[in-house]
Amino acid sequence: MKKILVVMLLAIVTPVLINAASSDIEKILKVEVTEDFFTIYSIDGDFGKQECTTGNPIAFRVSDFPNSHDKMLSIALSAYVSGKKVSMWFSGCQNSPWSGTMPKPTSIVIQD
Repeated sequence: MKKILVVMLLAIVTPVLINAASSDIEKILKVEVTEDFFTIYSIDGDFGKQECTTGNPIAFRVSDFPNSHDKMLSIALSAYVSGKKVSMWFSGCQNSPWSGTMPKPTSIVIQD
């Protein structure tokens, strides 16, 4: 029974880990907020394109984070106001609100 649970867990976790990638550590140029998402723009270039067509800006959709969108926006604004850099974890690509594709963020982290 334990072996079956371990195999099932690996089957679930492995694809997530394979698709997960971290961004470059960048300083935020600006934060834009709309009804459907907030967007962060990098000062120095892109956050990392991964397999996508663009890596800057990155949009955090409300629909992707119904329970934590406000917390992620607070982290982005805190980093922007304090001049700290941020990094993110991505999970594949998603359609950009503007054109092409961009990394789909799953988290945002304030860095030193």
